[in-house]
Amino acid sequence: MRVLFLSSGYPPSRGGVQVYTYEVARQLAARAEDLIVVVPKCGGGRMGRDPAFRLVYVPRIGLVREAAMFLVTLWFALRGRADVIFNAVWLPCGAIAMLVSRLVSVPYVVAAHGSELLDRQNAGERLKDAVRRRLGWLRRRVLKSAEAVVAVSDYTRALAVLAGADPTRATAVPNGVDEKRFCMQPPSADLVAAYGLEGKRVILTVARLDYHKGHADVIQALPEVIRQVREAVYLVVGEGPRKRELEELARGLGVDGWIRFAGSVDEGRLVQMYNLADVLVMIPHETEKDVEGFGLVFLEANACGKPVVGGDSGGVGEAIVAGVTGLLVEPGDVDGIARALVTILRDGALAQRLGSSGRRRVEHDFNWASTTTKLWSVLSDCTDVEERLGDPNVRHLRYGGVQ
Repeated sequence: MRVLFLSSGYPPSRGGVQVYTYEVARQLAARAEDLIVVVPKCGGGRMGRDPAFRLVYVPRIGLVREAAMFLVTLWFALRGRADVIFNAVWLPCGAIAMLVSRLVSVPYVVAAHGSELLDRQNAGERLKDAVRRRLGWLRRRVLKSAEAVVAVSDYTRALAVLAGADPTRATAVPNGVDEKRFCMQPPSADLVAAYGLEGKRVILTVARLDYHKGHADVIQALPEVIRQVREAVYLVVGEGPRKRELEELARGLGVDGWIRFAGSVDEGRLVQMYNLADVLVMIPHETEKDVEGFGLVFLEANACGKPVVGGDSGGVGEAIVAGVTGLLVEPGDVDGIARALVTILRDGALAQRLGSSGRRRVEHDFNWASTTTKLWSVLSDCTDVEERLGDPNVRHLRYGGVQ
């Protein structure tokens, strides 16, 4: 099967979509007869071949990006280089694939992650309702016309159906973790010294500093955690617009001396940060414009043998098996968050059991190979490869009549 994969991001730029695109492409390349990945240009990239698949860059600026991605996609589709178009996000990739599929006989599949399915996320609070309605209409058309929609969780699948996806063609395919890279390692002595963590019990959050990630809940829980576990410290990895507000909250509560804001770290150091932790915590909130569709950080921490505490909202309850790989609490329940953290920090046997169970779960069910096996099954169901390979006239302009 020949796969054309469109995405809005790719390493070295950072983000969840970038990681998803790279890891899925790497796995698809081992299965596909031909894999072409089309992404915006980043960091001086150029058109060329990855060791495993062809990588095609388009300009990354505004409407130029959309126009170039459309032309590239149409070109490859007309040349018979795609049995299916897979899209990492619905906008702009899914919308481009929908347009190409109306011109050329090729089905498309869209991945759904969470927040992009919410109306206000797509337009922003400052845009007029008319623009928001138009984007909602476009999203509905893209999802409804897709041959399949693959969501990162059952929760996100339900969101996709509400947003327009056909429930009979929407399925959950959870994200995975590179279990070889995310693994248990001794704490880095350099990082322990850099952040003053010698003899400390480390509570870790890895997330952008946005409201819905719930850093404020953890900071509000810290006074009680510190009262019971004096050596506890809170290590925060990530950047974002709420940093100053969170620093002021910490000072107001008198816990600023127990918090380390580490900023953004590169992928190479991220595994080291996980291995500094005694427990990972993130308390996502569901808002009008943001939701945690799954919660990959919980699996990354589990892969490193760490227990986790998560806010039971969005798809987090699918990333964490309560009482098995971590503990679930209600977002906003500061006392409950403190109890969960203290329980894990005080009970070494429980922490070990949760972390080990989490590692086994990643190895068996939540690595990128298992994720892509499920995705490959969906893609295969979308096209009869033998029929397409055998019909030389299958690639044609529907409204032009020429190949």
